[in-house]
This record gives sequence, structure tokens and C-alpha cells, in this order.
Amino acid sequence: YPRSGRSARKKKGVDRRSQGLAGEYRRPLAALDTRYYGTQQGGVGPLVRRLDSYGQLQGLVIGAFQEGSKGLHSLLDTLAESQIKAKGLARGREGSTQERSTILSGFRREQSMAAAKAYSACLLDRPE
Repeated sequence: YPRSGRSARKKKGVDRRSQGLAGEYRRPLAALDTRYYGTQQGGVGPLVRRLDSYGQLQGLVIGAFQEGSKGLHSLLDTLAESQIKAKGLARGREGSTQERSTILSGFRREQSMAAAKAYSACLLDRPE
């Protein structure tokens, strides 16, 4: 993988995908609002308003080679930090960075295995 130059500055595919997710949910709902509720083009109908009421969409995306988006890595970091704090409170002392790294690698391994199993199941279940 290139570490410098123009290709290093490009966004990964999973990050591009995670940024487009909100629009992929919003566009069909806007079309349904226009069709069934008579919402004007550019207006906000009841379906889009309901989607917006859930807050910002978290872009948790896993690619075909089990690479994760920035949002997914941020979630895993938060989970590891939370678990190391809980273990530290139970023991009465703070956890080390090595313990945090071990927990984080465990989360990443579980996430990667789940993604690989799901991807292979999709490949095996598709019609010929």
C-alpha cells in the first residue's frame, strides 16, 4: 500500500461508501414523500422528517476484504476504552495501554471474522 504521494491521500472505498449512506436512505424517502404526501421538491415530508429525528447516521461500513471505515474504527476504540475503564474500576487500578491494545485487537478480530462469514454466506447463497 502506498504511504505517500497522491494515492495515499485518496479516501478508502469504505470511507467513500460511509459518506454516501445518508443520501441513500434519504433519496427514496423523499421520493415517497413526493409521491404519496405531495411534498414539493426540496421540501421535507413526514418520512424524511422521521428519518432526521433519529439523528446523524453512523457510517459503519466493512469492505469486501474486511477493511473498516473510520466510523467503525472509532466505535471499536470507544468500546475498548470503555472496557478497559470497567476492568480498571473492578480491579481498583487503571488498565495499561498493552491491555487496551489486547482488547482492541480482540474486537477487531471478532469484527473481521463476522464480516468474513457474512461475506462468504452472501457469495454461497446467491443464485447462479
